[in-house]
Amino acid sequence: MGILPCRGREQLTVECVERLLYTAPLNKYPWKLVAVSGKEDSKIVEAVARLGATPLVDETRNKLTYWEALQYATDTFIDYPLLANLANDVLPGWGWLQKGLIAYDKTIGRGKQGLIGFNGDSHGPEDACHFIIHRELLKNYGGWPVWYNHNFGDAELCARATQDKKYYKDPWALLYHNHAYFRGEEQNDDVYREGRRFESKDGELFKKRKAAGWPIR
Repeated sequence: MGILPCRGREQLTVECVERLLYTAPLNKYPWKLVAVSGKEDSKIVEAVARLGATPLVDETRNKLTYWEALQYATDTFIDYPLLANLANDVLPGWGWLQKGLIAYDKTIGRGKQGLIGFNGDSHGPEDACHFIIHRELLKNYGGWPVWYNHNFGDAELCARATQDKKYYKDPWALLYHNHAYFRGEEQNDDVYREGRRFESKDGELFKKRKAAGWPIR
């Protein structure tokens, strides 16, 4: 199951969903793309639902952080063992999902717990902004890291999976992270600035949690 937290950037989100669905032809892997948000972004979820995404809106909260949105979708749709965290600023390469799942089968093994990173985020092999993770492994780590506001949650999950020898980053499963930072437009992007406000705080929390051995929250 692919999970797309929706926060602002309506036109970009629509274009992203069109491309995610078109470039993920699957033969033997059933999947769905879930678009999730709080009440403030429900119109965006409705727009991409018309394209084929499965809509999910938390009517009890105005907005969700990235990690809260992932957790809400994970708790709602429980029948999918493998979960992919997506974002509205990714540009998928052809067969991104199928290549990721094939890599999962080859390096981790179907039915086994692990984490496969997508390439395209400008990080090294040790970290991936977007990835496929087994639901049970995620559960073992305390679920999606909602203790972070926006940043470093991916770094924590990748670091923990690496320590457990359950991590691999595939070079050909491509989700290019078309971040506003890379376009020099961060000052004009409200969603980007909203997430960046907590970068230092999230970074300090990451260091403390790593030093403490990743305590379950």
